[in-house]
Amino acid sequence: MNDGLKQRIIGAVVLVALGILFIPVLFDKERIEPVDRATQIPPEPELQPLPLPEAATAPRTPAPQVEQPIDGEFAIEDVEPAVEPAPSTPAPKPTPVELEGPQTADAWVLQIASYKFENHASALRDELIGRGYKSFIKTVDTSSGPRTRLYVGPSIDKASLEQAKRELDNEYRVEAMLLKFSPK
Repeated sequence: MNDGLKQRIIGAVVLVALGILFIPVLFDKERIEPVDRATQIPPEPELQPLPLPEAATAPRTPAPQVEQPIDGEFAIEDVEPAVEPAPSTPAPKPTPVELEGPQTADAWVLQIASYKFENHASALRDELIGRGYKSFIKTVDTSSGPRTRLYVGPSIDKASLEQAKRELDNEYRVEAMLLKFSPK
C-alpha cells in the first residue's frame, strides 16, 4: 500500500473518532447549565442604633479656699480654678525649612521623581523616610497636568546630598536632580 494512502486513512479514522467524541457534547442541551441570575449577596442586616453614653466629665475637684481679710476678720471664699481651653485646631505641619532649622546658607534638595498619581509618590516617600532620608512631596502644575514631585532634603550640606544621589540613583534606577531649595 502507498504511504500517502496510509496517512489519509489514518487521518480519516482520527477525524471520525474525534467527531464521535465531541459532536454529542455540542448538541447535548441538557448539559448546558443556565446562568443563575439570583444574587449571591446577602440582604442588608438590620442595624439597631446604640444609645450614646453621656459625655464623660472629669470629676470636679473642690475649689481651693482662700482667706480674705474683711473688717479685720478673715472670711473663706471659694475660688474657681482657671481652666485652659483645649486647642481646637492641631498645630500646622512644619515645612521642610522648619525641619532643618534656620537657614543662613543655600539649602539643597534632590528631586527623585515626578509622579502623575500622588499615592505612588507617597509610597516611595514613606519608604525613604523609613530608610532615614528626610523626604517630602510637593504637587506642581505642569503643561501636562498636575504632577507630584518627590524630594529628599533639604540640607545645607551639598556633599551629603551628592552622596545620597549616587546611592538613590543606583538603587531606584533614577537620575535624581540636585536643586537649590525654595520653600515656596
